[in-house]
Amino acid sequence: MTSHDDDTMTGMIGLLLEEYGSNAMCTGLVILPGSPVKGCGAEAGRLLFAHAFGPLGIHRVWAGHRADHAMMSSVMTGAGLEREATLRELFHTQGRWHDVTTYAAVAHRWREQASPLELAIMRGAVLSRS
Repeated sequence: MTSHDDDTMTGMIGLLLEEYGSNAMCTGLVILPGSPVKGCGAEAGRLLFAHAFGPLGIHRVWAGHRADHAMMSSVMTGAGLEREATLRELFHTQGRWHDVTTYAAVAHRWREQASPLELAIMRGAVLSRS
């Protein structure tokens, strides 16, 4: 991820292809300290999912976050993912068990709410900064 003004790195987001043409998992979202946080995670997710649902031919993308990370809910829904489930006490860290909330989107439903830019990406458009 880079800032809108230049190519300064502001963070990263990943996609793990679980079964090509079928499923993928959004593996992480990291925003670097001092980076503008408002909206950049959802925007990065939307651009990544447009690429996944378009050129990569992925049918379903899913993601999850620790349930106690309240800010992540708006990032997930802002990226066009729908809440699916809460996995109770999925992992143990920092001395206690943590729930994980999962989200997902399928290509044909995500496309219905995609922006013109995202639809262009889904059709394979190559974007560049001018």
